[in-house]
Amino acid sequence: IRAGLHGLVNELPLPEERPVNLYKADTSVLDTFKKLPKTLGEAKKTAAESEFIASCVPEPIRKGYCG
Repeated sequence: IRAGLHGLVNELPLPEERPVNLYKADTSVLDTFKKLPKTLGEAKKTAAESEFIASCVPEPIRKGYCG
């Protein structure tokens, strides 16, 4: 919810519509999308470096989850 509100408050543009069936799409199409982290370690690193996460989650909690 906070990410959505952040976008609205800051008037961030919506991404371009992509009318693609992701279950049937070729790898070449799938490679054009941003990917979520594949491992917990990558997710922790991404969260630790995120200004958005830093603005939403208190530092003691971030340190507990992200190291």
